[in-house]
Amino acid sequence: EQIQTRQERKNGYSYKFVGSDEMLDMINDFIKSERRCCDFFTFRVTVEEKNVRMDITGPEGAKEFLEAEVDL
Repeated sequence: EQIQTRQERKNGYSYKFVGSDEMLDMINDFIKSERRCCDFFTFRVTVEEKNVRMDITGPEGAKEFLEAEVDL
């Protein structure tokens, strides 16, 4: 499993991953893919010492869409 933790937020989710260069590349590819079809999401990537956190948020219904359609 690539995800270390998943935290529910009011309007989306926050995911924590191992902070490797490979993981950063995978997250970047994921964001590029998702923004083509789901331009209502807001992505925030935070690089920490040993982890990478990606927050995915959006308008009302975005969290439910993530639960149903995005495999994270």
